Amino acid sequence: MKKIDILKYLAILLLAFLIQCQPTRKTTVKEKLYMKTDYIFKGEVVQVHESNLPAVKKSENTYVVKVNKVLKVSDGHENFEGSEITVVIDSEKHGSVKAGENHVFFTKTWLFGETLAVIANQIDPVDRENEIKKEIVDYQEKFKKDLLKKRLAKTELVVLGEVVEVRDFKDYLERDETGYVKTLPDTAKTNVPGVFACGDIQDSRYRQAVTAAGSGCMAALDAERYLSEMVV
Repeated sequence: MKKIDILKYLAILLLAFLIQCQPTRKTTVKEKLYMKTDYIFKGEVVQVHESNLPAVKKSENTYVVKVNKVLKVSDGHENFEGSEITVVIDSEKHGSVKAGENHVFFTKTWLFGETLAVIANQIDPVDRENEIKKEIVDYQEKFKKDLLKKRLAKTELVVLGEVVEVRDFKDYLERDETGYVKTLPDTAKTNVPGVFACGDIQDSRYRQAVTAAGSGCMAALDAERYLSEMVV
């Protein structure tokens, strides 16, 4: 391996190490709710009905709910918009639910034999729909950024001569028209807080070993300052 390639590789490892050393932020109650929710939908309670689903608690009842609008569906799950589905609701946790009422349901999937049902994690009033939509977008953006940081911590960077490909990060990091990662002027900061770019992945002008080494030093200093300014 050439000396210039070693310098680039060491710069990448340093950035990955700094990212791994970043303090872990505790997951909030709201984030935990979204993490364990497969479906969020607005629906009308059609009726309480008997089913062959085994009740885990005496306070649980099964309801037929008409799904009027789906707000979120986890990957790999079917979209039930316009359909009637079975929802298991714990009256002790969510209160009484009556036919004809409209709610926003946060649910997780439950498959018992050939019967597909969903279990309510939370039930909100329909006037929170717009607020919930914003919460979903915020959670998804945070999830993408957390995933990006985890991948960076594993140094998933491929360096091949002058061609550098940043695998899996194209949906997260802003890039210019030629594919190079964009950074703020005179810094190594990207559009994602706590993620820095240096060397060949962001330098479309000079592309020299000496400038790449200097860029790596800038990124390391920016990362060190970012970590020192964080509130622990």
